Amino acid sequence: MLKEQFNSEFRRIFDLCQLVLNSSQRPSLVIVTLRTLLRFLAWIPLGYIFETDLVNQLLTKFLPNTTFRNDTLACLTEIAGLKEAKYDMIFQNMFITVMRILSQQLPLETDIPAEYDRAMEREQDFIRGLSLFFVSFFSQHLDILEQPENHSGAVQGMMYLVSISMVDDKEIFKICLEFWSKFAKELYDSDRLGGGGRTSLLNLGSNPGNFARKNIYASVLQRVRNVMISRMAKPEEVLVVEDDDGSIV
Repeated sequence: MLKEQFNSEFRRIFDLCQLVLNSSQRPSLVIVTLRTLLRFLAWIPLGYIFETDLVNQLLTKFLPNTTFRNDTLACLTEIAGLKEAKYDMIFQNMFITVMRILSQQLPLETDIPAEYDRAMEREQDFIRGLSLFFVSFFSQHLDILEQPENHSGAVQGMMYLVSISMVDDKEIFKICLEFWSKFAKELYDSDRLGGGGRTSLLNLGSNPGNFARKNIYASVLQRVRNVMISRMAKPEEVLVVEDDDGSIV
């Protein structure tokens, strides 16, 4: 009941946030406003998000600015976790714009693990935020990215996530690992339903009967397999000693 009442009264809060985002020249105030919005995005009426200029404003005004990009990316991650078919075009444009800006700030050929190791805390937080954004978007909107015109963007985004998976940070690796596990299972299940057999998704063969959806991600899955192998826990070393009697102890 309280939540419904707040929804009806949110307009004043939203208008105030918009006023700050549109007009304020104080970075600290803008950051606080973005963090305030973040608290509301998961449950406010969707019209405030998708039927206003909010998404475009986040993408074009604040994400390119390194002062605001971490908080902006957190807001976009929260928005990416929403699902409403009538806003699919907005989600598609959001992903395309994020990828365009990301290609300028952190080109795909960047050695992201090395960049993370030498980065300051703010830049490390940005890379961690990217892992959350990609996982959130792929989990909810992969159907949009699997439209033929979006295949290259889907693969490019997943290649970013593969590179981020190689970062030497347990929290980031856990985020990525959980996604790759669910993603591989989903593809495996759809592959079986599509008559592609029981081939392991991380050990792709050249069987022409393999389901087309899996083939979109062939290059991605190959790299995921390599990352998972490289990050596997190594067995402890075993010391073999022969005593005076010739017995192995």
